[in-house]
Amino acid sequence: MDMVEAMRVAVEVARHGSFTLAGRELRISAPSVSRIVAELEADLGARLFNRTTRQLNLTDAGLEFVQKSVGVLEELDHMRNMVRERHDTPRGQLRVSCVTAFGTNAWHRQSLASCKDTLS
Repeated sequence: MDMVEAMRVAVEVARHGSFTLAGRELRISAPSVSRIVAELEADLGARLFNRTTRQLNLTDAGLEFVQKSVGVLEELDHMRNMVRERHDTPRGQLRVSCVTAFGTNAWHRQSLASCKDTLS
């Protein structure tokens, strides 16, 4: 079982109060949502939701699990964004290699331009 996925599912079920609506939000089927919640409850050894034909309510353990899961998921998203931003921003020293004639010619033009600016 993927614990992060299970946490996301539990949070969405708690938010929507429905396996069906949580499944729509997560783009997975309601039976998959039910299976993931059942596996999570078995792994934790506690019921997270009280289910009736008309209602779905969090248990005390479920409330605590969902509250902590929200914080963990937000932190994971923050870390992911931080790493992506760091990866997307160029850093470090750039080394360019070229033939000597090009480098000398480009340097010579830059020097002439600097001299013209100074003399003007």
